[in-house]
Amino acid sequence: MASDDGGYRVAGCIGKGAFGKVLLLENSAGDQVALKVVELAGKDLKIIELTIQEVCLLATLDHAHILKFLGNERDGLTLLIYTEYCPNGDLSGYVSKHRGEKMDERRLVEWVRQIASALEYLHNLPKPVIHRDLKSLNVFLDANWDTRLGDFGVSRVIESSTDMATTQVGTMMYMAPEMFSGLPYTEKTDIFSLSILMYEMATMDNDSFENMMEQKQFIMMIFRIVHYEVPTMPTGYSAGVTDLMKMMMQADPSKRPSADEILRQKIFKTTGKPPPITDPPKVFDIEDDHDEDTYLSSDTLTLINLSIDGGTSMGGKAKPVDEKKDAGAVGGNMIVDLLSANPIMGLVTRVLDDMGKTHLVKGRSKQEKNAELLKMYCLHCMDNNEELFKKASAALTASYDEDQIEETLIRILGHERYGLCGMQLLHYKNYTFAMKNM
Repeated sequence: MASDDGGYRVAGCIGKGAFGKVLLLENSAGDQVALKVVELAGKDLKIIELTIQEVCLLATLDHAHILKFLGNERDGLTLLIYTEYCPNGDLSGYVSKHRGEKMDERRLVEWVRQIASALEYLHNLPKPVIHRDLKSLNVFLDANWDTRLGDFGVSRVIESSTDMATTQVGTMMYMAPEMFSGLPYTEKTDIFSLSILMYEMATMDNDSFENMMEQKQFIMMIFRIVHYEVPTMPTGYSAGVTDLMKMMMQADPSKRPSADEILRQKIFKTTGKPPPITDPPKVFDIEDDHDEDTYLSSDTLTLINLSIDGGTSMGGKAKPVDEKKDAGAVGGNMIVDLLSANPIMGLVTRVLDDMGKTHLVKGRSKQEKNAELLKMYCLHCMDNNEELFKKASAALTASYDEDQIEETLIRILGHERYGLCGMQLLHYKNYTFAMKNM
């Protein structure tokens, strides 16, 4: 499907999402690149800003294990982002394909080293970057089976060394306790996410992680982590591997190692080179997907000088993204603080708003106010019985096992009250415990 004039044609669709599509482009020489096609029409302004943020950030990054940015174009309300193509898919797909197998320790250590190296680069930039959405779906595998960290749509640039982010973004099952509890955080949140990613590779089972997305299970998992309880470590690996996971999985971010410290761990010096991966190249299902004309202005893209080693000079109707102009159109702040919806706090706030009680909430910080909102909601569900609230709260302090937590709350509150405020009480304990210990 490649053209004969050096331009690129659409060879197929390799991914779809709410943003649009990712297309595979190919020229007559067999060179391949990935094209992320983002439809801006009808999108929320914050989504547009995040997309522009990703383009601007990608253009500044240069690291062996970060997805290489090649260029961008604007065609009306369609934004085109060109990156290197990773023919072996993403890490999530690899784990799914090999579910139940044990990953060779040398491979596990090498991939962790590569990702930690990318984080070290990001965290030590003049304006450090927190990725904030490190997960297996955002780690791509190139032709040599090396990793490429991508998808910087929710990244945050830290404007100063003392800046502490508070925005709750990212994928919940990889989210650090301080993020989930609404507490300020730094680049150490990426280290926690790396520990979960490493755990996922060591267990070779991402189904169990996906199942945690059910709200009750996830809240309970966070409750245990916040109370300094790490999950049972996978068997069959050296103490160096499991000790590193435990170090990175600390609930207290000050106790987690930095990316620099991770790379100085002994296992990266003593572990041998991993054996080659013999999987055939990933084959994408691109049949019966020929509607690219609805995304592009023509079926042939003439991309002059587009190569893995350089940028692109645009032709045709496409126009480069005007960063300043687009930033102004969506509020003038290129690096956004997009506040992800917290379903628990959202429900609590709506209920108390309807009751006309939110104005009674006092507190010096956002975290203190959220904790007071949660307590007020729980007391409302308990008919303002302070003794019952104290009894349930105290019982949770001594409960860590998931079954024990649920049984304890049901025994004290009853099934109806547990259904009304059990998760809110757990969330309240997360807030208060984290504020006390950080």
